[in-house]
Amino acid sequence: LLFVAFSLIMEVPRSTLLQAAKVIGEAKHILICAGAGMGVDSGLPDFRGPEGFWRAYPPMKALGLEFSQVSNPQSFHKDPRFGWGFFGHRYHLYSQAEPHAGYHILKKWLASKASGHVFTSTVDGHFLKAGFPRRPRCRMPWLHSLFAMLQRVGLPA
Repeated sequence: LLFVAFSLIMEVPRSTLLQAAKVIGEAKHILICAGAGMGVDSGLPDFRGPEGFWRAYPPMKALGLEFSQVSNPQSFHKDPRFGWGFFGHRYHLYSQAEPHAGYHILKKWLASKASGHVFTSTVDGHFLKAGFPRRPRCRMPWLHSLFAMLQRVGLPA
Protein backbone atom coordinates (compact mmCIF):
# COMPACT_ATOMS: atom_id res chain seq x y z
CA LEU A 1 0.00 0.00 0.00
CA LEU A 2 1.37 3.37 -0.96
CA PHE A 3 -0.17 6.70 -0.20
CA VAL A 4 0.78 9.41 -2.66
CA ALA A 5 -0.21 12.99 -1.91
CA PHE A 6 1.02 16.28 -3.22
CA SER A 7 0.06 19.76 -2.29
CA LEU A 8 -0.05 22.63 -4.73
CA ILE A 9 1.89 24.77 -2.27
CA MET A 10 4.93 22.50 -2.03
CA GLU A 11 7.80 21.97 -4.42
CA VAL A 12 7.98 18.32 -5.43
CA PRO A 13 11.26 17.05 -6.89
CA ARG A 14 10.95 15.57 -10.38
CA SER A 15 12.43 12.27 -9.16
CA THR A 16 9.61 11.99 -6.61
CA LEU A 17 6.98 12.65 -9.29
CA LEU A 18 8.56 10.02 -11.57
CA GLN A 19 8.61 7.48 -8.73
CA ALA A 20 4.95 8.21 -7.92
CA ALA A 21 4.00 7.86 -11.60
CA LYS A 22 5.76 4.47 -11.74
CA VAL A 23 3.96 3.20 -8.63
CA ILE A 24 0.58 4.45 -9.88
CA GLY A 25 1.22 2.88 -13.27
CA GLU A 26 1.98 -0.51 -11.71
CA ALA A 27 -0.92 -0.48 -9.23
CA LYS A 28 -3.90 -2.79 -9.81
CA HIS A 29 -6.31 -0.73 -7.73
CA ILE A 30 -6.53 2.96 -6.93
CA LEU A 31 -8.12 5.05 -4.19
CA ILE A 32 -8.51 8.74 -4.95
CA CYS A 33 -9.04 11.00 -1.94
CA ALA A 34 -9.91 14.62 -2.62
CA GLY A 35 -10.83 17.61 -0.54
CA ALA A 36 -12.16 21.11 -1.12
CA GLY A 37 -8.90 22.30 -2.64
CA MET A 38 -9.54 20.08 -5.66
CA GLY A 39 -11.99 22.62 -7.12
CA VAL A 40 -9.73 25.66 -6.81
CA ASP A 41 -8.24 25.16 -10.28
CA SER A 42 -11.81 25.11 -11.61
CA GLY A 43 -12.30 28.61 -10.21
CA LEU A 44 -14.11 27.61 -7.03
CA PRO A 45 -13.22 29.34 -3.76
CA ASP A 46 -11.38 27.48 -1.03
CA PHE A 47 -13.23 28.04 2.22
CA ARG A 48 -10.28 27.11 4.45
CA GLY A 49 -10.70 29.29 7.51
CA PRO A 50 -12.33 32.70 7.63
CA GLU A 51 -9.72 34.30 5.35
CA GLY A 52 -10.55 31.95 2.44
CA PHE A 53 -14.27 32.49 2.92
CA TRP A 54 -13.87 36.26 3.29
CA ARG A 55 -11.76 36.46 0.11
CA ALA A 56 -14.63 34.77 -1.76
CA TYR A 57 -17.34 36.84 -0.04
CA PRO A 58 -16.00 40.24 1.13
CA PRO A 59 -19.43 41.43 2.39
CA MET A 60 -19.41 38.57 4.90
CA LYS A 61 -16.16 39.92 6.34
CA ALA A 62 -17.77 43.33 6.78
CA LEU A 63 -20.63 41.63 8.66
CA GLY A 64 -18.17 39.58 10.73
CA LEU A 65 -19.74 36.32 9.57
CA GLU A 66 -17.92 33.03 9.06
CA PHE A 67 -18.86 30.24 6.66
CA SER A 68 -20.31 27.99 9.39
CA GLN A 69 -22.63 30.81 10.44
CA VAL A 70 -24.22 31.25 7.01
CA SER A 71 -24.11 27.75 5.56
CA ASN A 72 -26.32 25.82 7.94
CA PRO A 73 -30.02 25.01 8.43
CA GLN A 74 -30.44 27.78 11.01
CA SER A 75 -29.62 30.48 8.45
CA PHE A 76 -32.59 29.31 6.35
CA HIS A 77 -34.91 29.55 9.36
CA LYS A 78 -33.52 32.79 10.80
CA ASP A 79 -33.49 34.71 7.51
CA PRO A 80 -34.85 32.62 4.60
CA ARG A 81 -34.05 35.29 2.00
CA PHE A 82 -30.43 35.43 3.12
CA GLY A 83 -30.11 31.64 3.48
CA TRP A 84 -31.57 30.89 0.06
CA GLY A 85 -29.65 33.78 -1.51
CA PHE A 86 -26.33 32.46 -0.24
CA PHE A 87 -27.25 28.90 -1.24
CA GLY A 88 -28.43 30.05 -4.68
CA HIS A 89 -25.22 31.94 -5.35
CA ARG A 90 -23.08 28.94 -4.41
CA TYR A 91 -25.30 26.56 -6.38
CA HIS A 92 -24.87 28.73 -9.47
CA LEU A 93 -21.11 28.98 -8.88
CA TYR A 94 -20.70 25.20 -8.54
CA SER A 95 -23.01 24.29 -11.40
CA GLN A 96 -21.34 26.71 -13.84
CA ALA A 97 -17.75 25.66 -13.04
CA GLU A 98 -16.21 22.90 -15.15
CA PRO A 99 -13.90 20.16 -13.82
CA HIS A 100 -10.28 21.03 -14.58
CA ALA A 101 -7.78 18.75 -16.36
CA GLY A 102 -6.75 17.06 -13.10
CA TYR A 103 -10.12 15.31 -12.88
CA HIS A 104 -9.64 13.86 -16.34
CA ILE A 105 -6.12 12.66 -15.50
CA LEU A 106 -7.47 10.89 -12.40
CA LYS A 107 -10.32 9.40 -14.44
CA LYS A 108 -7.80 8.04 -16.95
CA TRP A 109 -5.76 6.48 -14.14
CA LEU A 110 -8.88 4.93 -12.65
CA ALA A 111 -9.99 3.51 -16.02
CA SER A 112 -6.66 1.69 -16.36
CA LYS A 113 -7.05 -0.21 -13.06
CA ALA A 114 -8.94 -3.38 -12.10
CA SER A 115 -10.96 -1.27 -9.67
CA GLY A 116 -10.85 2.06 -8.00
CA HIS A 117 -12.67 4.26 -5.57
CA VAL A 118 -13.09 7.98 -4.99
CA PHE A 119 -13.55 9.31 -1.48
CA THR A 120 -14.22 13.00 -1.45
CA SER A 121 -15.28 15.80 0.85
CA THR A 122 -15.96 18.05 -2.14
CA VAL A 123 -19.56 19.15 -2.64
CA ASP A 124 -19.27 20.51 -6.19
CA GLY A 125 -20.08 17.24 -8.02
CA HIS A 126 -17.11 17.59 -10.37
CA PHE A 127 -16.18 13.91 -10.19
CA LEU A 128 -19.62 13.09 -11.62
CA LYS A 129 -19.47 15.98 -14.08
CA ALA A 130 -16.06 14.73 -15.30
CA GLY A 131 -17.69 11.37 -16.10
CA PHE A 132 -16.22 9.14 -13.42
CA PRO A 133 -17.77 5.67 -13.76
CA ARG A 134 -20.45 4.61 -11.34
CA ARG A 135 -20.66 1.26 -9.56
CA PRO A 136 -19.51 -1.48 -9.80
CA ARG A 137 -16.17 -0.20 -11.20
CA CYS A 138 -15.99 2.83 -8.99
CA ARG A 139 -17.60 3.72 -5.70
CA MET A 140 -17.83 7.38 -4.71
CA PRO A 141 -18.87 8.07 -1.14
CA TRP A 142 -19.17 11.76 -0.30
CA LEU A 143 -18.27 12.95 3.16
CA HIS A 144 -20.62 15.96 2.97
CA SER A 145 -23.03 14.81 0.22
CA LEU A 146 -23.40 16.89 -2.93
CA PHE A 147 -24.29 20.56 -3.01
CA ALA A 148 -26.95 19.94 -5.67
CA MET A 149 -28.83 17.53 -3.38
CA LEU A 150 -31.33 19.30 -1.17
CA GLN A 151 -31.95 17.81 2.24
CA ARG A 152 -35.06 18.31 4.31
CA VAL A 153 -34.42 19.81 7.70
CA GLY A 154 -36.92 19.99 10.52
CA LEU A 155 -38.61 23.27 11.27
CA PRO A 156 -37.84 24.87 14.61
CA ALA A 157 -40.48 24.38 17.30
